[in-house]
Amino acid sequence: MQRYNWNNTFNARDLGYTPTANKNSVKPQRFIRSDAPFIVNDGVKEFLIRHNIRTVIDLRNEKIANMSPNAFVSDCRFTCYNYPLSINAKAPNSENDVIENYYRMIENDKAIADIFGTMANSAGGILFHCQEGKDRTGIISALLLLLAGVSDVDIYADYEISNIYLYEMIQTAKGILPDYLLYLNHRRVHSPMLAS
Repeated sequence: MQRYNWNNTFNARDLGYTPTANKNSVKPQRFIRSDAPFIVNDGVKEFLIRHNIRTVIDLRNEKIANMSPNAFVSDCRFTCYNYPLSINAKAPNSENDVIENYYRMIENDKAIADIFGTMANSAGGILFHCQEGKDRTGIISALLLLLAGVSDVDIYADYEISNIYLYEMIQTAKGILPDYLLYLNHRRVHSPMLAS
């Protein structure tokens, strides 16, 4: 894994270099996960073009994606897709609600088929994101790493590191929203697709 210190993002990283069970590693610049890249400088775009990463997948719902598009939608060098992964999510009033929402995401067969179909047919690398780059993006990352033969421990580590990278943003949110629910951003993985 390699974190990218891109402007205006907190949680952008490459799934590459993660070790796999067959003693290899995930190929770098193939799958990049991120929080929503609303504004990126030309250097970020040139980096992606240079590494043949021209496919961008937005996992947010259509209304939010249209209201706050990512920085690549208006750039003809990139092909952007919107596949909402979280459909009919419950307003999370407890940790159990969060877990239920995770189940709903992994049971969204159409979105997952569209996402992985687009990834499989992409000529180069893919950047995929949701809002914070944690839950919806975390689900797709976990599935990708499972398919690559990455160990559960490394999949957990990839998921949990979002809490560190988003720490500053979480603290800001807590300052603005006194009733901010801590479990929405800091919790142990109870990932259904990793359950034995």
